[in-house]
Amino acid sequence: MTVKGFLWYQGEANANWNMDKYSCTFPALISSWREEFANSSPDAPFGFVMLSTIKYGTGGTTYPRLRLHQTADYGLVPNEAMPNTFMATAVDTYDEENGIHPRFKQIVGERLAYAGLNIAYGLDGFPVNGPSGHDITETDTTYVLGYDKDITYDSSELSGFFYCCASVCADSHDTNDWPPVDPSYVQMRDSRHLVIEKAGAGNCPNGSLAYLWRQTPIQAPVWGAPIYSDDSFRLPSPPWLYART
Repeated sequence: MTVKGFLWYQGEANANWNMDKYSCTFPALISSWREEFANSSPDAPFGFVMLSTIKYGTGGTTYPRLRLHQTADYGLVPNEAMPNTFMATAVDTYDEENGIHPRFKQIVGERLAYAGLNIAYGLDGFPVNGPSGHDITETDTTYVLGYDKDITYDSSELSGFFYCCASVCADSHDTNDWPPVDPSYVQMRDSRHLVIEKAGAGNCPNGSLAYLWRQTPIQAPVWGAPIYSDDSFRLPSPPWLYART
C-alpha cells in the first residue's frame, strides 16, 4: 500500500509519557511512516494538529512544552528537522463541556487544509502558518516582537505573554515560574510589531518570554487568542518559547 501523505491529530498521552523525548520521537515517527507507507518518499507530506486543551486553570507546563516538541523545538514547521510537514494550531478551541475532546474540529480542519493545500499541493495562495513572532529584539526597557505578516491583537482576556526570571525556565514544570504579562504592558506599535515593557515582565536580566505558555491559556471557547493573521484566513499565532535559561 502506498499513500500520498498523512494527517495526525495529537493526543494528550504523550504529555505524560516520555514527553521530553518527543522532539526526537515524533520526527522519527514521521520518517518511519514515510518509509513504511509512502514508498520510502522522504517528502511525503505530513500534517498534524498541535495539542489542544483540556481544563482552564490547570497548572503545569507539560502541554506547552509538548506543543513545542511537536515542532522539534523550532516552534514552526516545516523546518530542517521536519521537512514537508504542516500543522494546525488548536490552542484556542477550549470546550469546557467536553474537556479533552473539544467539539470545534471543523475550524481545526480548515486550518490544516489551508496549510496542506500549500505544502502537499503547492498552492502558494494558502498560508502555511499563522503569524510568527520569533523576531525578538531588546532595548533596555522593552522586548520588540516582529511578525512575518500583518496581525490583529486583542488583549481583552489576556495579553497572551508569560515571562520567567527563574534559574531554569525552558524545562520548568511549575507555572508559578511563568506568570502572565499584564495586558497594560503590551502595545501594538504597527501592524507587524508588538512592544512588551520589561517592567511588566519581571524586569529581570536574561529574562525568558513565551506565548500561550499554559495547558489551556484561553477561557473563551473559540477565536479567543490574542493574535491572529489580519487576512481572510485568520490563522492564530502558534505558541512559542524564547528561553534564556
